[in-house]
Amino acid sequence: MKPRLRLSTLPPFRALQRWTSYLVWGAWLAAFLFWELTGTLRFTPWRTLSETAWDVEARHPETRGLLQGFLLGLVVHIRYRTTLESSFRLGMALQANFDESLKGVMPSADGDSVDPATRPLSGGAGDGGGPSPLGQP
Repeated sequence: MKPRLRLSTLPPFRALQRWTSYLVWGAWLAAFLFWELTGTLRFTPWRTLSETAWDVEARHPETRGLLQGFLLGLVVHIRYRTTLESSFRLGMALQANFDESLKGVMPSADGDSVDPATRPLSGGAGDGGGPSPLGQP
């Protein structure tokens, strides 16, 4: 018997729940976009989320699979409305399959090509990392 993903069954939103949820998650999205844009434009001392993830993966390669599996599980959870447990199990299984099936296809750190997770990041002014992605000095 094949394992099946269980769809979560949520009761319908009440009006207060709906608008509170829109407010909370809208505010979170606005804050996230603020942090991302100011990090991208190098107006602040922090980097973008993707640059931070690349740095963590470059310094700790064992985290790459966990991060990829988490993101795949999150996509499955949001898109297909599955339970968190089954979504993240599927995400980890997909990540393991992707790692195995992409061997020899994707760039690697063996010297033949540059692995995107370990490539040097471009930085902003004063950090010695070269120009920023948007051409800012």
